[in-house]
Amino acid sequence: MLTHENLLMALNLTCPDKVIEEWFWNYFYSLGGPELAKLVRAITGSTCIPFLSENFKINIRFERGSQIKATTCFKSLVLPKFDSFQSLKLGLDSFIHEEIRFN
Repeated sequence: MLTHENLLMALNLTCPDKVIEEWFWNYFYSLGGPELAKLVRAITGSTCIPFLSENFKINIRFERGSQIKATTCFKSLVLPKFDSFQSLKLGLDSFIHEEIRFN
């Protein structure tokens, strides 16, 4: 079962702005099990991750730009530098639900 604690072992977050980083973690911990699985699927292409592999990492970074981009082959998510928690939440919620609809 996918949990926040299990997923934390695989996350590699790069964010030079501590406020945006805090917003991301607040969003992350607000997700329930089904939404957490959708986030993982949008990034990796799968709703589960190999917990026994120490080499499995999901890379999340923030860059200039206006779009959220995921690369399932590299298990990476690039997020724009949001200007508020609400815009981060809206962007990620939309991304998760649109990604699932198109898969």
